[in-house]
Amino acid sequence: MERIEVIVRYPRSGFSELVDGGWTTDSTAQSVEYLKALTSTSAVPDVRLAFGYRLINFLPISLTDPGSASA
Repeated sequence: MERIEVIVRYPRSGFSELVDGGWTTDSTAQSVEYLKALTSTSAVPDVRLAFGYRLINFLPISLTDPGSASA
């Protein structure tokens, strides 16, 4: 085997970052996918992926009706 495609796919979260370079990113509304082709001469890469949520993803949002404001 001369080449293998590596795919890392997981549900979308508040943020994600793949630390190592050379990865292609593809995403949908539901998921994020990182792809990389490895050859038989490539060193085995460490896959360091950080993903999760930030505090801003959980802050409450207050919506007010502009017509209800008093003058």
